[in-house]
Amino acid sequence: TSAKFEKGESEFESCGFQEEYLANFAAPFVKESAIKIGLKLVEEIPIEINQTLMLIGEVQHLFIKEAFIGEEGYLDLANMEVAGVSGLNSYYRFEKLGEYPYARTEDWKK
Repeated sequence: TSAKFEKGESEFESCGFQEEYLANFAAPFVKESAIKIGLKLVEEIPIEINQTLMLIGEVQHLFIKEAFIGEEGYLDLANMEVAGVSGLNSYYRFEKLGEYPYARTEDWKK
């Protein structure tokens, strides 16, 4: 996600991914991905301190195989074989540690 590609250079080809077009969405999705999110650019906010832009997007499409959605509607990230990222180049695997009751302040503030 941090590589700089030349204009017209295919990120898919360079990274060895297959393009997949879904739901008449203009941009291709990564066919191999367990989660596919189609975003529409809504706003660009300049950040002067580091000369970057914060991009704000609206989710228009979300594709996830039903096998990865649990009975409660939660995503089963551990079985998706997906990675998490911290910074530009530190990647992590997901491991489910357990399920806990939803935290409510009234349960401990008495």
